[in-house]
Amino acid sequence: MLNTAFPLVTIILANITLIIRVIRSMKRTRQRQVITWKRQRKLTLQLFFLSSLFVLGWAPSTILSIIQSSALPTLLEDIPSLDYINYLTYFVCPLQPFICVLGLPELTKSLKNFLRKILSRAKVTPVQTI
Repeated sequence: MLNTAFPLVTIILANITLIIRVIRSMKRTRQRQVITWKRQRKLTLQLFFLSSLFVLGWAPSTILSIIQSSALPTLLEDIPSLDYINYLTYFVCPLQPFICVLGLPELTKSLKNFLRKILSRAKVTPVQTI
């Protein structure tokens, strides 16, 4: 429990601190550094998405283990469907590369163009006979 709860709390607090620091420094130097802020905004968003993936993957099983160890030791025996929550942690590592790839602006533009082409081809138009 300590091996999962401590990193989870540390990541949440560190991300909140970093986001507050970025917002405060953005207010101080708003007019001077427009280009730098675009890059920092992208980095902050990518950090937020990666950390939220970690938190969403690990928080349910950590909360479940805290509840089970402190209040209800037979929780998983009473509700066996809660055992599936522990499998969420296995999705964190395989999904991380996809979060990183979505942070690349060139790739997102090409994906948007590709999806537009596919959706425009999928339109059904009536056939006119002469």
